[in-house]
Amino acid sequence: MKKKYCTVLTLGFCLCLLLIVSGCDIQIGDWGKAKYERTVQQQASLAPGSTVVAQTSFGSITITGADVTDCSVVAQIRVQAPTEEEAREIAEQVKIKLEPVGQTLTVKAEKPPKKRRRSISISYDITVPKQTNVECGSSYGAIKLSNIDGNVKGKTSSGSISAENIQGSAQLDTSYGPVTCKNITGDNIQLKSSSGSIRAE
Repeated sequence: MKKKYCTVLTLGFCLCLLLIVSGCDIQIGDWGKAKYERTVQQQASLAPGSTVVAQTSFGSITITGADVTDCSVVAQIRVQAPTEEEAREIAEQVKIKLEPVGQTLTVKAEKPPKKRRRSISISYDITVPKQTNVECGSSYGAIKLSNIDGNVKGKTSSGSISAENIQGSAQLDTSYGPVTCKNITGDNIQLKSSSGSIRAE
């Protein structure tokens, strides 16, 4: 009986995974042979104590605090399509923008309409002043935060989260993946992983 129960759980998990993949327009076959990568760099001034918000659907996010006065963003855009020419065209249509509203700077990506048999992933490598609050999230990708004096929030549905040298509070949440923390000195530390290890040093 126990073996049958485990089999049902396994089949159910596989079915859910298939539905997720299908909903994201990821197809099985040779359509993704053609790939194109493009790097975009953006920069904006950022006052101490401001908040940086970054979100991506597919891709990793790395945010590092430094002795700087600007927010610098390096976005790695990766596209898969039936042909290299189309992959390049789609990548060129992706626009990375830094939008300031009050004390918040939002990193946004404007993408062309979704089409079947095409995929777009965007990973961010962001450098901010140390006295910055951070809110970031990815649907599928790892999150790495380091050397930040402000508060940090990081959430990913599938991927690892690591945070190091954080002086403010930390709220880190992943559904599938490990959470690793080192030298977080804030009063409010919340670590959560639905399916993965949690390690704090």
